[in-house]
Amino acid sequence: MGGVTLFSLGVATTLTLVLRESSALESTPVRLTSTSTAAPPNWPAPVVTTAGGDAFVHAAAASVDAVVHVQTASLVADQSNPWLSMLGMAGGRIAQGSGSGVLIDEAGVIVTNHHVIQGAREVRVNTSDGESHVARVVGSDPSTDLAVLAIEADRPLPAMTMGNSDKVQVGEWVLAVGNPLNLTSTVTAGIVSAKGRNIRLLEADASREVFPVESFLQTDAAVNPGNSGGALVNLEGQLIGINTAIASQTGSYAGYSFAIPSSIVAK
Repeated sequence: MGGVTLFSLGVATTLTLVLRESSALESTPVRLTSTSTAAPPNWPAPVVTTAGGDAFVHAAAASVDAVVHVQTASLVADQSNPWLSMLGMAGGRIAQGSGSGVLIDEAGVIVTNHHVIQGAREVRVNTSDGESHVARVVGSDPSTDLAVLAIEADRPLPAMTMGNSDKVQVGEWVLAVGNPLNLTSTVTAGIVSAKGRNIRLLEADASREVFPVESFLQTDAAVNPGNSGGALVNLEGQLIGINTAIASQTGSYAGYSFAIPSSIVAK
């Protein structure tokens, strides 16, 4: 049996191109049945925390518009054809990436993962209403795998309220909101499986003063490539984590997801 591998959750594709000098970069479900004749156990009913409504619907409505689609373009050097250099042409590839981000301020401040925008020459953000914005990277921290972006809009944007991840309990219901596999504004549900996980996802690099800080929230909410940088929210619709990685043998969701807690994001 193969080992379990940790995967960050960005989506990347590449296109081969040739540039002259420094050209500008363009931007059957399974049905389960029971054969037992015994009476079902008298489990307690799920607790609904919103008066007169469904907690999941409330949390989704309060958060989905604040999650954005982050798209990146990077130029990757290609040394496979030395003839291009001899002809005065530079070879390379446009690497296109995709992930998620969370609006935390109505002025256009966005939190995402460092690995989503790492090395990008251009970053664009698509909001839930379909508008596209060129984003500026305000700052990025590989030690926590967090980055802050900024966009300009002609109106206040829907921002998510920051929750307190320190108060999150194991077994608590949560929602993951993001753009897996380019399926925008996708909401999935699960529970908090563990807290304070150090999964050794981030690599130390003393030469660049990168000293990893890991204390992940582990959940079983379904996330896949493209969810990176998206929101983990509680049933109040508050941000309690940034979805970052999964543990899987295939690269796709296998029941183990990890999010950076909001207590680290807030710092």
